[in-house]
Amino acid sequence: MENRKHPIEANETLVAVVCSARIQRKYLTESAFFGKAMKIADVLDELSDDEIVTVLRVNTETWAAEDITEYCARQYLYDRDGRGLGVELDDEDGFPAFVRNSKEWALWKDDLEAAAPVQPDPDRRHDERRDHQAMGWVEGASL
Repeated sequence: MENRKHPIEANETLVAVVCSARIQRKYLTESAFFGKAMKIADVLDELSDDEIVTVLRVNTETWAAEDITEYCARQYLYDRDGRGLGVELDDEDGFPAFVRNSKEWALWKDDLEAAAPVQPDPDRRHDERRDHQAMGWVEGASL
């Protein structure tokens, strides 16, 4: 995304693709901010529906659309983390679909998994004992 003052400028509108499980259809919703610039907080407020799968920025003069789903997913995660709610692996079910299915969430999740403490393997002692028996390091061991 190029250097912009607002994610949605006055000559653009926000369009969301909603995939509704209830009615088993896809449909579009448009921002109520038509003709006004939107800050990221306004954008995130517009994207509160859990079934939104794609977010588009549409220029109302040229009708050119740009997919900004990944940008919005990143901003959603930053906003949630910045408000002190934190972002944990088990929070995924509460995210809107456009966040759950995004590359941004996949990267964030990878970082969370990498930062998690390593749990001791409960089978480690059994495996070591079996290896030692196989190597003949334990007396009376026969295979």
